[in-house]
Amino acid sequence: MTRVPTIALLLALGSAALGKESDHALVTLRMSTGAELISARSGSLRWTAKRLDADRVQVQLQVPVESFDSGRGNFDSLLRAAFESDRYPLVDVEGILQAGRFEGTITAHGITRPLEVPVEIVRAGDQLRAVAFLSLDLEQFAVSLPAAGRHVAVEFSARLSVVPHAVLAGGAVSSD
Repeated sequence: MTRVPTIALLLALGSAALGKESDHALVTLRMSTGAELISARSGSLRWTAKRLDADRVQVQLQVPVESFDSGRGNFDSLLRAAFESDRYPLVDVEGILQAGRFEGTITAHGITRPLEVPVEIVRAGDQLRAVAFLSLDLEQFAVSLPAAGRHVAVEFSARLSVVPHAVLAGGAVSSD
C-alpha cells in the first residue's frame, strides 16, 4: 500500500460516478448508550470535487440524515427527530482538501461549525481508499439525543476504483 497525493483521489472520484460495484462510501456514526455502543451507517453520499490547483481540491459532501440506519427502528426514529430531518434533511461538509488535510465547515441541524480533520489516502492495487475520523459534540449543533449522550464519533470511508482516464466529476455513491 502506498500513500497518494490528493489529486490522485480526485482522479479516482470520477470512476465512482461510473457506478462500479467495488466502489463504496460509508459514513458511520458511533454513539454510546451507557454500556452499549450503537453504530448507524449511511451508504448514501452526494459529492462534488473541483481541482483548484495542483495541490488543492474544493470538496462538498452531502449525507441525507434519513439515510442513517442502526438496525434499531426506535433509535433511528429518535436520531431523525433529534436532527429534525424533515426540516434539515442533509449534513453538509464543504472545504478544501490539501496535503492529507481537510479544512472547511460542517453544517448539521441548520448550524455551521468549522471542521479541520486529517484524511488518510492510500492506494492498494487498483483501489484508492480515503478515511477520515472526527468527533462531534451534538450540543454544538443544538441536537439533544439523551439516549446516546453528547458525543458522536464519525468515520468517513470511501473505496474507489482507479481508472486511467477518469474525469473529475461529482456524483453519488450508494452502498444501499
